[in-house]
Amino acid sequence: MLEIRPNCECCDADLPPGSPDAMICTFECTFCRTCVDVRLHGVCPN
Repeated sequence: MLEIRPNCECCDADLPPGSPDAMICTFECTFCRTCVDVRLHGVCPN
């Protein structure tokens, strides 16, 4: 099972369990939707 962390790894925003704003990559990195769209442009830095 994939592990979603409670905070965005980019901006440290709180991501409660089941949040529709929580995004996870195949490396189990957790980001908020804003960072994925604006800062990372859909690409995990790892």
